[in-house]
Amino acid sequence: MTPDVVRVLPELRISHIEDAPALAPATVYYLRENYDVVGVPVPDGFHRIGLPALLAALVRSRARVLEAPEPLWMRFLPRWLALVVVWRLGGVLRGVRRRTVVYAMEHNDIAVLIGGPRGVPRVVEWSFRIGLGLCVRLLVDRICFATEPSRDAYLRLSGVHRVEHAVVLELQAARPQASVRVPRRGRVAFVGVLEERKGLRYLVRAWERVERAFPSAELVLGGVGALEEELRAWAAARPEQRRVVGRLGHDAVHELMTTSDVVVVPSIPWGRSREQVCLPVLEGLSNGCTVVVTDQTGIAGWLREHGHHVVDLHDLGDRFVVGLADALTRAVRAPLDRSAVLDSLPDPSGVVRSNRYLHG
Repeated sequence: MTPDVVRVLPELRISHIEDAPALAPATVYYLRENYDVVGVPVPDGFHRIGLPALLAALVRSRARVLEAPEPLWMRFLPRWLALVVVWRLGGVLRGVRRRTVVYAMEHNDIAVLIGGPRGVPRVVEWSFRIGLGLCVRLLVDRICFATEPSRDAYLRLSGVHRVEHAVVLELQAARPQASVRVPRRGRVAFVGVLEERKGLRYLVRAWERVERAFPSAELVLGGVGALEEELRAWAAARPEQRRVVGRLGHDAVHELMTTSDVVVVPSIPWGRSREQVCLPVLEGLSNGCTVVVTDQTGIAGWLREHGHHVVDLHDLGDRFVVGLADALTRAVRAPLDRSAVLDSLPDPSGVVRSNRYLHG
């Protein structure tokens, strides 16, 4: 039987494949693959497709509900408009009422999303808020926000407050095997792309302070990217306290986290981008790790409330380095009780609960 839902993904990630069995049955179309799905079997019902073929498939589809990407994904916005308009027109041609639902997590400032760090004139921002707000109001039936900051960002668009919406915090459920492993005392893990936007140059400076206080502490960096060779050279100077392990498969990521006390992701503002939630943070939590992040993530408030370490980005200088080093030192000295971290997580996960809301 053909599913009554079409789910469109600009980029397929391993989490989409893992979550799919617990979500509303859907035909899934995606435009490209993230590096984390390399070598992973793609299930039946997932179809890689180009934009023209996707638009044609939406017109022909007999489904009644479209799960569209979020409109504030600026690089995708023209394609978002095309696919939601075509979806609605296809319903008109078939004489059926089609619905569009959206899961949203962007929470950056609108002026920055449009013009980057320099922003844009107020009249441009004002026009954008009215124009996109009208499109969302006319074309979207229900929105689920991954965080409160994402809700606040979208409700600044004109009229979006009138669209049915709710906030369901994006948190993973605890992994059953997370409490089985005994972590190496003082191990701190970073997983992600090895790029400047992840704050890695600041992490390097902060870690040199940490290892003076805790000579037995170890920082493990998993991932690939533009800074990989620079970080390998840095790690080679003190291999007993620093390791760069390159690209990690999905199972290897969780293996690292089950043997680490702390997960650190010190993301910084970068161009138009801002950390929305951060998958490695969610994976660290689901394995019982203590988390050290900056206030860029949309779940910063929740992390603070539950005893994790959130570093405020007052500036990108020595003050940030000292604050990051202090947070790491406190996390290494006294990581949260692993069982308490796992008990703080929802069951089922936020993704499952948000999907139930969208289709409820």
